[in-house]
Amino acid sequence: MAELLNFKGDFQSQPLLRNAGIDVNVAGIRIARYQQNIVDLKTRLQSIRVLAAVDKAYWALYVAWEELEIQHQQYKIAKQNLAMVQRRVKEGLTAAIEINRAKMGVVERMASLIVAKTKLKMAQRKLMLLLNDERYDLDTSVVFNTTTPPTLLRFDFERNTLVEKALSGRLELLEMELKLAADATKIDYLENQTLPLFMLDYSYGTQARGDGFDNAFSNSFNGQYDNWALGLKMEIPLTNELRRSRLSRAVQQRLQRLATRDLKILTVRREIYDALDQVAQNWQLIIANRQNVILAGVNYTAELKQFNEGLRNMTEVLMTLTKLGQAQIKEVKAIAAYQVALIDLAYATGTLLGYGRVDLAQSVEEVR
Repeated sequence: MAELLNFKGDFQSQPLLRNAGIDVNVAGIRIARYQQNIVDLKTRLQSIRVLAAVDKAYWALYVAWEELEIQHQQYKIAKQNLAMVQRRVKEGLTAAIEINRAKMGVVERMASLIVAKTKLKMAQRKLMLLLNDERYDLDTSVVFNTTTPPTLLRFDFERNTLVEKALSGRLELLEMELKLAADATKIDYLENQTLPLFMLDYSYGTQARGDGFDNAFSNSFNGQYDNWALGLKMEIPLTNELRRSRLSRAVQQRLQRLATRDLKILTVRREIYDALDQVAQNWQLIIANRQNVILAGVNYTAELKQFNEGLRNMTEVLMTLTKLGQAQIKEVKAIAAYQVALIDLAYATGTLLGYGRVDLAQSVEEVR
């Protein structure tokens, strides 16, 4: 009977220089994880940008509504003045020419009212475009009204604290840190690839002889037919320029990112300081325009009184009425600009007011 020969064995190869170590073998996994985190940060950043754009569009719609209301008041007052002039002409207290002047004031404000209605439609359409709600068409007859009142509070900010929070939470800077970490992992891997290839090979096998199961089982443990081998394999390229050039390119890329990171940090600091100055400026504009509205209202009342006394004509009265409307519109725009400045400040710190529940400061002054 022929003798049965069964061979069972194993072969192992362990790199000692190139491709040696856990860090080298998981480098691709780490880089892929960094890339995934970068994609997540970009998604969050885009979401914040969209929210900021929606907030700004909302305040633009707020300005359009307020301007429409102001123009409607101007038109209503002009019509009241026309009725008053017509009554005074009938009573012989005013020259008939004042009727034409009053009518010109009504027509001018009717034109401004038409323009204000168009601005409102355009502001609403811009907001709808950003909301992208499939329930409403851009040319819908539905009218959106603003219900959230503006925040008329002055804030005292800790400038250095805001800068520190921005540098630790600004998504662009976090993205840059992830890219630098991926570059460092890539450099370590490419640096390992420049090493010679030095392999330790080990093989082990068993030759079982016999014609039955008992013989095969017993021969597996007595070591009589064991074979093993240990070997070394070394590979040194004549020229290593390709791997060294890849390593050099990765190093240069990381150095470029480091310089870009420093520039981004300076840019973030400048954006925060600019946003803080813009917030302070717009608050002062609210105060100044509020005072201007009060003075313009007093001036219009005085001019109308002098008209009734025969000391002013209707053209002069309408001029003061126009200045009153312009002052009111400037105040509304200053209020909206203040809200936008707060949004820009929140965006500069890497979040949004309200949505991120950022505690900026305690209010110390309120517009009345």
